[in-house]
Amino acid sequence: MIVLDEYAPLSLKALGNLLICEEKSPSRLVQSLIKKGLVKKEKSSKDGRSFLLSLTPAGQKLLPKIKERESIFDQNLAKEYPEIEHFSQALREFTKGSFYEEKLKRRSLWNED
Repeated sequence: MIVLDEYAPLSLKALGNLLICEEKSPSRLVQSLIKKGLVKKEKSSKDGRSFLLSLTPAGQKLLPKIKERESIFDQNLAKEYPEIEHFSQALREFTKGSFYEEKLKRRSLWNED
């Protein structure tokens, strides 16, 4: 939902390119968010064969709570695991040149060297 907030409207494929997950995972996730009324799927005005995803008003209303919980999670992670930066650097090295490195860079979660 945070990705949709930042980048919408997006096709399912474009959303998948920004998510750090397996290739087919976004489809099920998006369907559950649509069923809950948090995401809407509309035909693209540029290409009638494709659909674009964006947040509904209910999804937008939920964002502050999601962002707050994400912030608390990040703070707790840094507090409980001060060595997280070392792990992050090792993960950066491990994913170098991989499919996941590109996803992390696209999401601005990985600094470009």
